[in-house]
Amino acid sequence: MTFNRSRSRFLAVATAAMMLAASSTTEGCSGGRPVDGPPSSQPLVSPTICSGPDCPQTFNIDDFICPGVGCTASIERNCLTCGPATIDYRTEDMVAKSGQDYVGVRSGQVHFPDGATSATLTITTIPRKGAGPPRTFRVVLSVDGTVVDEAVGTITDV
Repeated sequence: MTFNRSRSRFLAVATAAMMLAASSTTEGCSGGRPVDGPPSSQPLVSPTICSGPDCPQTFNIDDFICPGVGCTASIERNCLTCGPATIDYRTEDMVAKSGQDYVGVRSGQVHFPDGATSATLTITTIPRKGAGPPRTFRVVLSVDGTVVDEAVGTITDV
């Protein structure tokens, strides 16, 4: 089975963005201004944050390095950042094996408070005796079961 990452990512991001846009709220944004219409009937939208169908909320994670015991990866939330948000994640073995090289996660969540544009994901690595080649594992981000991004973590011995 081949995986066309670009096409799959586009479809997943578009689908997840529609789901998130429908459930996102703009209440609680600081520095907001009323959108068109009577202020009492419209939510506040920050003038520096875009919203709507032209700018759906997306999440991104980049490949990362795990030197020694433990590592962190940054998850970015783009565009629609008003209101809290939650993204699901899981790890998948590649060369690194869960329980041997790192502590795998079948189902976890990362929470973004109102207005936050990034959050940190911590992965626990398991030290081994002696040096060895780098080992890799995958972190998969999803919203309502739809994959929106993925990254590779590389465990290195220091």
